[in-house]
Amino acid sequence: SHFSFWNYDWPYPSINLSGTVSSANGDSLSGVYLQIELNGMVLGTYVNSGYFEGQVPQNESFLLTLKDQCGNVIYSQTYGPFSQDTQLPPITVTNSTTVNTISGTLLNCDLDPVSNGYALFSSSGNSWFAELDENGYFEITSNFCDGDVEVVGYDFDQLKESEPEVVDPSSSGPIDLGQITVCDEILEYFSYELNGQSNLLVNPFAYYNGPNSPPNELEIYAQSPDSLIVNMTVILTEPGTYNPNWLLISGIDGNTGDYFTGSCQQCTDIEFTVGPLGMQGDFIEGTLIGTFNDPSTGQVVELDAEYRIKRDE
Repeated sequence: SHFSFWNYDWPYPSINLSGTVSSANGDSLSGVYLQIELNGMVLGTYVNSGYFEGQVPQNESFLLTLKDQCGNVIYSQTYGPFSQDTQLPPITVTNSTTVNTISGTLLNCDLDPVSNGYALFSSSGNSWFAELDENGYFEITSNFCDGDVEVVGYDFDQLKESEPEVVDPSSSGPIDLGQITVCDEILEYFSYELNGQSNLLVNPFAYYNGPNSPPNELEIYAQSPDSLIVNMTVILTEPGTYNPNWLLISGIDGNTGDYFTGSCQQCTDIEFTVGPLGMQGDFIEGTLIGTFNDPSTGQVVELDAEYRIKRDE
């Protein structure tokens, strides 16, 4: 399955847009940033395994741009308008920097294949990921710019991560990282279920009494390369249970298998618990539990989350 979606939260009729991206050699590309611009709006996501999909306004033309990890434009084309769901013709990137393939296999602490996780790639301040097959194997082809690439494996079931692997993508020929053991505790995470479907965000941020925040406001923010996101604020002064002032969360819904985005203000149907707030650099831990109403299906979406985040402020 693919998870290269973008958030669409404008109040305009929309159609579903999808497409594929490949190199001049025909390899499916990953880690390419796709951006759609129209009428002052900007949508974006990282292409994963050569595939992207998401909503765009109906009957509107738009500019589709692809960028490499350094922000260089490697493809630009105007499309539309479209009145119905559309799959674009295959996109071939010929204006590219270094193209190479990186592969490896993730093993858990028992040296069994990781079945629920991904390999996270970071380079030049950007991050993207590779999905795993049933044997824990991953392989991506991407257009890298100058600089090393860091690869970290994640095991969602055990909340474990690997030691970083650092590689030079300009090396001649494909890079095989071999077996990577995923056995270190994930120190920071926001783990949540939507109707029983697990979603995981790593390296989240937490700000308490930030410079641009109201007094006693805690803000939590995290976003993944596959467009999962959580952003929330809550006013609190001590450990306890509170209702968020604002919450935006997205992920895969276990009932439908589709991408779901829920938001609320003064969220009376959702309870946020938090332990000791500590000081900057200390960890905060707790839960986020409640329900959303999905306007597209009329069904209730159950949220069950736990988090462990280091205070950034």
